[in-house]
Amino acid sequence: MSRDGFGWEDGGPWIDPSSLPNPCALFRVTDSPFGPGWAVLSDPEVWTAFELAEVVPLLSRVAESGRVAFGSVAYEAAAAFDPALMTHPASGPLARFWVSRGPVRFYSALVSVGETERLESHTTWTSADYIARFARVHAALGSGRTYQANLTFPVEVQVDDPAAAFARLCGVHPPRFAAFLRDQDDWIASLSPELFFDQRADELHAQPMKGTAPQSLGPDFLPSSPKDRAENLMIVDMIRNDLHHLTREVEVRRLFEVEPYGDLFQMTSTIVARGRHSLVEVFRALFPCASIVGAPKVETSRLLAELESGPRGVYCGALGVVWPDGKSTFSVAIRTLTPDGFGVGSGVVWDSTASGEFQECLSKIQVLHDAKEPFGIITTGRIESDGTLLHHADHQARLERSWKALGFPGDAPLLAVPEGISGVIGRWLATPSGAVTFSSRPIPAESEVRCIIASRRLRTGHPLQGHKTNVRPDYDAALAEARSHGADDAILLNEQGEVTDTPFGNILFRRNGEWFTPPLSSGALPGVGRALAIAQDGVKEAPLHQSEFQSVEALVRVSATRGQTPIKLIQP
Repeated sequence: MSRDGFGWEDGGPWIDPSSLPNPCALFRVTDSPFGPGWAVLSDPEVWTAFELAEVVPLLSRVAESGRVAFGSVAYEAAAAFDPALMTHPASGPLARFWVSRGPVRFYSALVSVGETERLESHTTWTSADYIARFARVHAALGSGRTYQANLTFPVEVQVDDPAAAFARLCGVHPPRFAAFLRDQDDWIASLSPELFFDQRADELHAQPMKGTAPQSLGPDFLPSSPKDRAENLMIVDMIRNDLHHLTREVEVRRLFEVEPYGDLFQMTSTIVARGRHSLVEVFRALFPCASIVGAPKVETSRLLAELESGPRGVYCGALGVVWPDGKSTFSVAIRTLTPDGFGVGSGVVWDSTASGEFQECLSKIQVLHDAKEPFGIITTGRIESDGTLLHHADHQARLERSWKALGFPGDAPLLAVPEGISGVIGRWLATPSGAVTFSSRPIPAESEVRCIIASRRLRTGHPLQGHKTNVRPDYDAALAEARSHGADDAILLNEQGEVTDTPFGNILFRRNGEWFTPPLSSGALPGVGRALAIAQDGVKEAPLHQSEFQSVEALVRVSATRGQTPIKLIQP
């Protein structure tokens, strides 16, 4: 499969980053021909710049190579684009790109088959250290030397197996700019959620992230916080001004949007510049991102160089991909782990407090310790009052088929009901390591299910199609859309407009007095309830196009967990 002059290969349903050769480049993609997942560059060359004078020529070489390249630009490369910017001397490469020699391989999910370590972290600054430096920033704010300064410090982290640690930290819902890069003994594991810039067609998008709060405060806290709004708006104004070096056609498209990230909410805004610009031009205008320096950028960079204890390295630089057609997407390299540690920081403004900013920095370390659900096969079943799993043999057989088809090692684990559990819906997650986790929820009382037709189409031909796993972005999006309209569930359609199934079950429909269910070839999952309806009730397979809803006499959702429930279609 090819796109934009280069090839994509289906590498398989999952990849263990520990199995990748050295050097390697693994990064998150959302718009591949296979849908969202992971890209691996084939047998990459590594191109490196160690001196400031080498940085711009390296970016030009990458952009003109006609190859896919993923790379990093360190914070200390700032003076390569604006000599007035000040940083500590670099302790490593200023820029490094992993450049493909062949097709880009696609994988749907990330796993760690072996045991994964729990990371231990240690802050290099005490509270007293932070307060002393905060006081100097506050004095600079009072004198007008700066209006906002992003003060950072490093956290020491012991990592024995960085690839396995990266897989665990990503889990099944990774940050949208997650990436793992290795070059000999050096490596980068980034969990960044922040877009630096995205150059597509004739628009360049920037999306600074300013404003952080615990999710316990709710999604409305940040947009209603005068401090966080002011902090965000100041950076928006800076980036808008930076983009004016590229074009006069700049607009703020969205302000103060809130996104969940782990246990935190983050606030972003989106600025758009018209026109297509070269990679070097964009870096000259924008690097480093205003959100991780402050305002004004040059003088604040000098202040930070006085106060911070050493070079930031990749942290607060940029990580991203350059495609052969000139498109490029780079993240701000926050939430990024390297052999040198893990950097944290926050934007200090006049009404900030030392205790509040230090606590915000500490909250950002928690991403290294939060438990993430790993990739695996899901089994959902009804546990009867006597503690047995209804249709146990059918569920076990489906698990074993998927286990083998997905290439998980060894034999599939057995589905067991924990002692004392009965009268609930059980959920088993079987991971490639052989571990099984169990959870349960009450059985809902449903006489009717209210469904919308999902606006997002189900991608067929996906490496995980036909297997019930916890990597299910189309189903997750459909369910979120349904709930936003007050519905219970959503009917998905494939690219041809044919009905597939719903996030909670398969579809049965009656036409001319006979019952049918969409075929697996349309994209439906092989549900146990569906198989029983075919085997025991004489239901036949037939496609159902969206345009044929008028001819349907009845619609029913079927699952082994919830049984058969009439569907009422509602308009969103």
